Amino acid sequence: GDRDTIKAKADTSNPYANLNSMPIKYVSSDTLVATVDSLTGVLHIVGVGTTDITAFQASDGTYPAASITRTLTVIKRLLNIKVADTVRFEGDDNPNFRFIYSGFAPGENETVLTVLPFANTIASRLSTPGVYGVTPDGAQAANYSFTYTSGLLTVYPKDMTQQIFNVYYSNGAINVKVFSPEADLSDILLYSIKGQFMMRKNIFVNNGFTSAKIEVNNIASGNYVVIYKGKKMKKSKLITIIK
Repeated sequence: GDRDTIKAKADTSNPYANLNSMPIKYVSSDTLVATVDSLTGVLHIVGVGTTDITAFQASDGTYPAASITRTLTVIKRLLNIKVADTVRFEGDDNPNFRFIYSGFAPGENETVLTVLPFANTIASRLSTPGVYGVTPDGAQAANYSFTYTSGLLTVYPKDMTQQIFNVYYSNGAINVKVFSPEADLSDILLYSIKGQFMMRKNIFVNNGFTSAKIEVNNIASGNYVVIYKGKKMKKSKLITIIK
């Protein structure tokens, strides 16, 4: 009687005592996507794609062999590439643009790129002083997809004592760019081609380049005169608004 009681307690404390005692092993169907430790089941991601991970247990003579499979899909890692802001002087060639990367897997860097990015900009050696957008593109890598962030190229005049006034129309607004060797409080004035006053915008010009935008959604298409009036400079530009 006492021995039966001890045996019952032993069976209750170990409910799995009679299950298949053969070890569980693991296998990956595509080791170019992921490898798996056959004993521990620890996965190591290798590349992009799909692989089946199977856990199986051999028969011990009493219980049949068993297995279970799950599909693992590995997608490309997202990498952001940004062009670093840079400067040069009027008449110089564009510099070798520097790229800033964000999102590499631990231990990896730009050496994993099969094709390095390049920079696109409308600025050339003949471009006038101003601020130009620079957009990265073209990178390739087996295990990465890409997003791109533009940077800025600032072209300074050779004579840093001069003031420069540029203006253009785009997307419902007059865009003004001013270069000044010193800070200034200025007015941007808009006149019709016949001399009729249309609007005024007051801007503070910094030492260097300053950009301003004047919304002209309520102004009809046509030719207009934009006047920059500061303490040390007054210049005018003819623009055409087309809607």
